[in-house]
Amino acid sequence: TVSSDTTIASPSAPANTATITIKKDGSTWSSSGMNVALYNGTTEAYSPITASGATVTFSAVVNGTYNVYAGKNDGAKTTLVDTGVDITASPTSTAIINYYTLTLTKGTGISSVSGAGVYLSNQTASISATVTSGYTFKCWTVNSGNTPASTTAASTTVSMSKATSLTANAAANTVTITIKKDGANWSSSGMNVALYNGTTVAYAYSTA
Repeated sequence: TVSSDTTIASPSAPANTATITIKKDGSTWSSSGMNVALYNGTTEAYSPITASGATVTFSAVVNGTYNVYAGKNDGAKTTLVDTGVDITASPTSTAIINYYTLTLTKGTGISSVSGAGVYLSNQTASISATVTSGYTFKCWTVNSGNTPASTTAASTTVSMSKATSLTANAAANTVTITIKKDGANWSSSGMNVALYNGTTVAYAYSTA
């Protein structure tokens, strides 16, 4: 029997949390230093929190689905971008942000490469290679991971869905001079041939 003045407390519902784990190349990225925020569309719903280890946890999150934004402090401000990851609040909701490393290597005839770094999953990286004088760009070799949009262009892009390693390659330029006599190849000409810029020898003579 319950008296009229007895109060029965309703069980309290557990508070919602949203825990985001940051990974690089498939492993937890404990030194990421990423700032993570929850957005409703393009409106910030929960202010950025800096990752402690490889995770960020938001507490007392109102029911709903949120867009996960992340970014690093560049010294002046923190620029956050939409990671493409969503999380629906619940007492134990979790999500993962994946980042991948792009490694670029200089092959034969390449003086420099640019675009290497760590990229958000499915982010498009712009890459380029500078060719040494006397060479012409040949191709990007895929050592592992994703294939560039063009493997034969010195400047191109690559969509980062996995850790990727590329090597830029160039081929040495060649000039071939054929000597003929009376319309036929003159195999016994013994001619010495050189290349000039105006009146200056650019490439010393070679005997045919």
